[in-house]
Amino acid sequence: MAQKSPDSRLDLRPLGRCQQPAREGQNAPVEGLLEFCWRFIVGLWDGLAMNKFKRATLTITSVFALTVGAATAAHADGDVTWQSAYTGLCLASIDNNWGNPSNVAMRGCGNAGTTFHEQDLGDGTWLMRTTSDQDFCLTAYSDHDVYMEHCSGNIWQRWSEEWDGGRGVWRLKHAATQWYITDYDNGLQIGVDPLNSPDSRQWWH
Repeated sequence: MAQKSPDSRLDLRPLGRCQQPAREGQNAPVEGLLEFCWRFIVGLWDGLAMNKFKRATLTITSVFALTVGAATAAHADGDVTWQSAYTGLCLASIDNNWGNPSNVAMRGCGNAGTTFHEQDLGDGTWLMRTTSDQDFCLTAYSDHDVYMEHCSGNIWQRWSEEWDGGRGVWRLKHAATQWYITDYDNGLQIGVDPLNSPDSRQWWH
C-alpha cells in the first residue's frame, strides 16, 4: 500500500499500486492490469489538478484578506497630513506666544504643525490632535472658524472623512455643523462651510 506523507494533499490510498494481485489459481488478465493502471494515472492527474486548484484558491483568498486588512488599517489611529488641492499647502496648527497650539492655517507640507494624529472614536468620526501636543484638538463652531482647543472629545471636535472617487479627493466634514473644512484666502485662513462639490478649496489629499 502506498504511504501518504503528512504534508501531501493527495490521497492515493484508493488507487493502490499499479498492480493487481493474482486471482487464486489464475493470472490476472493483461487487459485488467492495463485498465487498472490507466485509472491510476487518471486519478493521479485529477489529484494534481485539484491540488493546484486548491493552491490557487488559497492564494486568491489570502490576497483578498490582505487587501481588506490594508483597507481597515487605513482607518485606524495614526498620523496624517492633509494637503489642499487648491493651494498645494498643508493644514497646520499654529502655536500662540506661549507655545500652545491655538490657530490653524496653511503651511508648506513638512513644516512644523502639518502632521495631525487622528484618533478613531469608533463611530465614523475622529479627533485630530496635534502631534506636538496631543492635548490639543482641531475644533470648529457655527461661527465658521477653525482653531485648536484642549481636547474634550465633544461633537465640536469630531471630524469625518468623505471620499470623492470621481475627483480623487477627500473632504473633511465637521460632525456638529455638517460643514466642510475650506481653505480661505489662499491658505491665510481656514474655516468650515456648507458643501460645495465643485469648490476645490474643500478638496484634500
